[in-house]
Amino acid sequence: MTGHSARRALWALLFGNLVIGTGVLLPAGLLTALMADLTVPAGTAGLLVTVGGLVVGFGAPLLAGLTSKIDRRLLLALALGLYVVGHVRCLSNKLSADFMRRL
Repeated sequence: MTGHSARRALWALLFGNLVIGTGVLLPAGLLTALMADLTVPAGTAGLLVTVGGLVVGFGAPLLAGLTSKIDRRLLLALALGLYVVGHVRCLSNKLSADFMRRL
């Protein structure tokens, strides 16, 4: 791998980790807005962060073991693709029409 392609691969990995990490950590900063929009108490909105942490805590080692035979670069590309597909599906949902208008 040449220096230029190694640098591009490193930036791609950095970007992928930033996107997924932000998606996992973002709800903690939005709890007040979530409580207001969903009209739920603080404890219920806080469960979003708790459940997200549990999924990552238990799911990451389990998936690491199940996918140990797959090339890590391919696995990262597939995971990011799945992440994008999930977000596009959410954005195309009828409930997100207000969000799409704001873009």
